[in-house]
Amino acid sequence: MTNDTTSASNLGPSWGYRTIIFWEAVLPRWLFNFLLGIGTFIGLLITPRRRRYAADYWLTLTHKPPSLWDQYRHYRSFMESLVLKLQAGRGKLPTFYFAPKANKDTFIALCHNPEPALFGTFHVGHSDMMGCMLKDFNRRVAMVRHRVGNSEDTDILASSFSNNLRFLWINDPTNFIFQLKEAIQQGESIALQCDRTEFSSKKASFRFLGEDRAFPMTIYFLADLFKCPVVFSFTGPLEKFSKIAIYTSRVFHPNPDRKKSMEKAKRHFQEVLYQLENHLKRHPDLWFNFSPLSKGLDEESPSDD
Repeated sequence: MTNDTTSASNLGPSWGYRTIIFWEAVLPRWLFNFLLGIGTFIGLLITPRRRRYAADYWLTLTHKPPSLWDQYRHYRSFMESLVLKLQAGRGKLPTFYFAPKANKDTFIALCHNPEPALFGTFHVGHSDMMGCMLKDFNRRVAMVRHRVGNSEDTDILASSFSNNLRFLWINDPTNFIFQLKEAIQQGESIALQCDRTEFSSKKASFRFLGEDRAFPMTIYFLADLFKCPVVFSFTGPLEKFSKIAIYTSRVFHPNPDRKKSMEKAKRHFQEVLYQLENHLKRHPDLWFNFSPLSKGLDEESPSDD
């Protein structure tokens, strides 16, 4: 696991993701799982800052402090999600299916539409693996990410779906909007994670986990700018026989009137957050945003909007 002294890195092994997938491929499953458990516990010990953020989230969600087992289970779920992404590098892919309460029909209809769309998600479950499912609709997707010191898992995903998936890095924000415009003009859809505000000047307060919290509104501003629909999705845990449930929101279509469109967008995103919160209450260990929970905008520095 990455030591907490480096903030510009993912929660994961700094010594190389490919080492994990090498041992996963050559070791018996029971032995690999045993070693993964040891590595998870070591990671729990050497990342006190992120462990504290995870504990704050757990307390806020469940109203009781996490036990050591809860903390281990939380980290272990993250590691299993990481392994799932790395397995894609050698063609080992899970099977996705729609949960009973997912907005299946509208999501599939959107995926069959050849026009570009904006796919929103969160650091929840196996959402990065949604590219496996979208490729079945022959969708070309550009995933927006911040490149850090150990982004090798995203490199492996990109190489696994080279014809359908690529990454747009937002490290250079001055060039970001031009990359987006070019991608959409080429018929690509855009996938964004919408639970961190550090790279967005477009944000607003929403009710989440019992308080008003700031979330980025970038995906809706892009929808208004490029006249693209927006849909959110996230996943459940990995089940037996490598099956994963998908949960999807209603589809948002921008209004021609910009003010009305933003009002409609805020209602839509609040509905998505309620859906996400209920999901996390069932699966608290699937929240992989190991960062401080945000506060409402009135408790932060003013937005640039």
